[in-house]
Amino acid sequence: MLISETIAVNRVQPNDRLRMLQLMRSYYENVDADQFRLDLEKKDCVIVLRNHGSICGFSTQVLVRKRVSGREVNVLFSGDTVIEERFRNSLSLPVSWGRMMLGILSEQPTVPLFWLLISKGYKTYRYLPVFFRDYFPRPGRALSVFEHEVLDVFTGDLFNGTLDRDDWILRSTRSSQRLRAGVADITETNRQKPEIAFFEAVNPGHANGDELICLTQFTMENLNPFILRKLLKR
Repeated sequence: MLISETIAVNRVQPNDRLRMLQLMRSYYENVDADQFRLDLEKKDCVIVLRNHGSICGFSTQVLVRKRVSGREVNVLFSGDTVIEERFRNSLSLPVSWGRMMLGILSEQPTVPLFWLLISKGYKTYRYLPVFFRDYFPRPGRALSVFEHEVLDVFTGDLFNGTLDRDDWILRSTRSSQRLRAGVADITETNRQKPEIAFFEAVNPGHANGDELICLTQFTMENLNPFILRKLLKR
């Protein structure tokens, strides 16, 4: 049975940190232990998925508030995320993430809440059409002026100088993490799915570690009805 829990970073036990690092290295190349630790310390919490007590998936999260065009804005940034292949069809981790977002929204209903993520592979990108009605990027969808300002303000602190703001691609370097071969390869079969073909078109360097910047506003109206029912179900 899969059990999901959200843990503050300063309460993650050493053995769990080691397991998280092992999981990252199973699916990603160039995972440096010190860099993994530093990235983790910059986050607020970790959503952890367990199977018989052992971590089989996790996603690190940090909530940042800044002023954009004179307005307070919340952005939740999802960092390192990985799930064991055998549990990829489970919604336990993403539903826990969604309920956390609902909690933030209910506590601060007047503050716009956005989700910012970077997609190394198409499997991460596909969370957007599963969860949301509207998101960026997708075919025919340009950033609004306000969304562009949100990205300008928030990505300045979260990412380094390798960010290409024309294409919203975080360009890889020699030491960048990248998915291992076979983890999220795009085949001729899955290329027939429009969202996968689109991801490949806008992020052609994904196999080398290029990451696609993605943004969506988290509102009740923007959630797909099936997902909203999942999130509200006790």
